[in-house]
Parts: sequence; C-alpha cells; structure tokens
Amino acid sequence: MKTPTKGMLQFDLIMQSLVYIPTVLLYALSILHEFSPFADGFEEVFILGLLMQIPLGVTQVLSGLVRSIRHGSPIRKKYLLLCVVYFAVLFAVASIAAADFILVGVLIIPPMIIASWYYWLTYRQLTGRFEEEGSPHLFPERDSLVLDELDEDERTLLEIQQRQRARSTNF
Repeated sequence: MKTPTKGMLQFDLIMQSLVYIPTVLLYALSILHEFSPFADGFEEVFILGLLMQIPLGVTQVLSGLVRSIRHGSPIRKKYLLLCVVYFAVLFAVASIAAADFILVGVLIIPPMIIASWYYWLTYRQLTGRFEEEGSPHLFPERDSLVLDELDEDERTLLEIQQRQRARSTNF
C-alpha cells in the first residue's frame, strides 16, 4: 500500500475547497434569503448551491476512488460504500416520497453531511491528526505525516515496536 504524500493531500484539499466552500456559502446565502427581508436578489443562490453539489460530489468520489485504489485507504472505501448506500436510498425514496421531502431530506442534507465529513477527513489527514492504520477507532489521534515519510522497513519496524508495547501492557 502506497501512502499519500503531503503534496498530494494538499492538492486534494485545494480541489475540494474550490467546490466545497462556495457550495456551503451558497446554501448559507439561500438560508439568509429565506429568513431575512433584507436579502433580496438571492433567489438563484439555492439553485446554484444545488448545482454546485454535482462537481463537489464528483471531486470527492474521484478522490475517494484514487485514495482507496492507489493507497488502499480503508476509510475511503467506507466513504465509497456510504456513497453507494446513499444513491440506493435516493432512488428508493425518490419513487415514493413527496417533492419537498426529497429536495431537502434526500438531495441536500445527507450529501452535504457526507461531503462535510469527507472534507474534514481530508483536512485531518493533511494536518497529521488522522491515521487510519493500526487503530480500532474511526478517528484516532496519531501523526500520519511522520508515518508517511518513513520508508517500508522503518514503518514495519515501528509497527513491530508498537505491537510489542501493546503486548507488554496486556500482561
């Protein structure tokens, strides 16, 4: 398994940011339009936010595919599985639910939660606050950037030392 470099993670976060941040801002402006009488002229921002979700989803799914295939990332594989489940639910609900529920309850809230989680995950991995290997927790607090810079032999030696420490604390 090849670990992602810091430069690759920076590129990934920048690409996601170019789409994620405007999408969140457009939704914030559309909420402002709904609740503020002073926010005239924001009628189109909701539709623009909805349309921005398409490139956001494409960007994040491509990132998840690359990270899971090239780097063998288990958390990214879970993300892709979550996307598949979301689309299955979307198509199931779309055939039976009312239009307003579909729009807000299926097309906006779940994908933005998933997108926010994936964006946060990429940020945490870039900043070294996330390491998915060797921990039973979903979001362990380990320094991944240090591990990324180790070669295969150094990483193997570190894993052996960690297992020995774990065994010695169990006895």
